[in-house]
Amino acid sequence: MSQKKPLEGVRVVDFSMYAATPCCGRMLAYLGADVVKVEPVTGDIYRYMGSMIKSSATDEEAPGYDLENVGKRSLAVNLKSEEAAQIVHKLIAGADIMITNYREGALKKLKLEYDDLKKINPRLVYGLVDGFGEKGPEAGRPGYDTASFMARSGILGDFVEPDAPPLNPMGAMGDHATGVALTAGVLGAYVGALRTGKGDKVLASLYHGGIWAVSSLLIGTQYGDTYPKSRYNPVVTPITHTYQCKDGEWVMLGALDMSKHWPALCKAMEREDLLKEEKYNSMSNQIKNQKELIPVLEGIIEQKPFAEWAKRFVQFDVPHEKVGHVKDIAHDEQALVNNFIRPITYPSSGKTVYIATPPFKLQEAGEEDVKEAPKTGEHTVEILGELGYSPEEIETLKTQKVVRAK
Repeated sequence: MSQKKPLEGVRVVDFSMYAATPCCGRMLAYLGADVVKVEPVTGDIYRYMGSMIKSSATDEEAPGYDLENVGKRSLAVNLKSEEAAQIVHKLIAGADIMITNYREGALKKLKLEYDDLKKINPRLVYGLVDGFGEKGPEAGRPGYDTASFMARSGILGDFVEPDAPPLNPMGAMGDHATGVALTAGVLGAYVGALRTGKGDKVLASLYHGGIWAVSSLLIGTQYGDTYPKSRYNPVVTPITHTYQCKDGEWVMLGALDMSKHWPALCKAMEREDLLKEEKYNSMSNQIKNQKELIPVLEGIIEQKPFAEWAKRFVQFDVPHEKVGHVKDIAHDEQALVNNFIRPITYPSSGKTVYIATPPFKLQEAGEEDVKEAPKTGEHTVEILGELGYSPEEIETLKTQKVVRAK
């Protein structure tokens, strides 16, 4: 029997949509929190956006939405009504944490800004994701991961060959990275609230997350390093680089420790003669002579298929990895055996879809219970009852279309 999870008894109000903030709510739910997803009576728009990733997006089968919302309860309210605002404020008054990615104008109109809410709940931890930060000329601009995180930070423009078009942005990569950052900040603030009785506002911005992702490269640019780089001017060194094997597969070498990994690589390649070359005997010399060394390594590695190289690299303890594809993850034994991905089988179609689990694990608390996210308003009646509404009052709210109940 698993032990009690660390956030059991903690209530989180998840007042968000799309991915960056909702994925934070999912991680808090995995940690044991009671996460109440507050959404419009029409549902979070992300329920119906699966076509972006070529997946199903129906009421019965929406794995893209489930990915961000496993483990929550759904309260569906018509936020245009005064009664709904009262419900939300009552919910927040008894909560420990609220997370949101609504824009400032909407939060102000709904009286859901931090300064409004700390008056009714001084210990509330308030987590917010935005695009570009709270200050400056671009504060308040709409933010999306492909634009604010990936484009603005240089990821799309600088991680290509010179003169090549920008990378195709990968959906929700920036959202998920920023969601992890929000989770860390919220948990830190929650510990502070436990100690002091006073909450705090936690801000995670998509552009800030993109800067953090490229932050080591940012340092280099201030010393004259330039991007984008060609294949023969790699970001790190020639032995931390990709090479094509005889069968067309690519291998990524990760040989960062010159004193250990360079001799091991030369032994694996049966080219110990390269160790005698002074021009390759240090990281700085390899970088200086990379336009010569890379073709040498290309000529060696193209002589064997990946499986043979993998065997030799393991034998000589050379850090490496096959350059894989996203489609392979759902069948990857390593991902499956470690529960990095878990299956959901949809009754409507019988299809089993593997979705990622939060990128951390608690050994004693056990694995996440992965199942479909709640339908819109699935827990509305239950949550209103917990807030003190009588069955008659709940029925009136339903009739007046203030709330939606499944």
